Amino acid sequence: MQSGATLSLAQSLSREHPFVDELLRQFRLHDTSGCYENWSNELLLNSLILSPIREKNRAINSQVDSSLSYLRVCAFYHTVAIEIEKKTGRLPETFINLSPQGSSSALICCGNLLVVYELLERVSSFGFDSLEKLINTGEQLIQYAVARVHQFF
Repeated sequence: MQSGATLSLAQSLSREHPFVDELLRQFRLHDTSGCYENWSNELLLNSLILSPIREKNRAINSQVDSSLSYLRVCAFYHTVAIEIEKKTGRLPETFINLSPQGSSSALICCGNLLVVYELLERVSSFGFDSLEKLINTGEQLIQYAVARVHQFF
C-alpha cells in the first residue's frame, strides 16, 4: 500500500516541483545505455526512495544494481548543479568519484570555488527516506551553494 501512496505522491510532485522535473530529465540524459528508457517517471523516482525491504535487497544485489546506483547519484548531483546554474548564472562542473569499495564523493565547483562536497559512504544504498526528503536535501544543497557563489563572486 505504501508504494501506491509513493507513486501517487511522485506523480503529483513531479508535476509541480522543478527539482523533480530536472531530476527526471537528468535520469534520462545520463542513461546512455538505454537500460532504463522504458522505466516510468514514477519508477525512476521510486529508485531513489529507500525502504527497509528495498535497502536489504540493494545490499544483496549491489553488483547487479551498480549501473542504477551510478545513474541515481549522477542524476541527483547533476540536477543540483543545473539548479545552481539557473540561480547564479555560473557554470558549475560536477565531479563524481564512485568506488565499489570504500567511500565515494560528489563535488560541484563553480570556477575555482568548491560549492558542494558530499562524501558518499555506500553508493549502492544512495537514496532518501521519502520524496519530500529528496527534494529538501537537494534544495538545501542548492541554497548553500548559491550562498557561497554570491559570497565569493
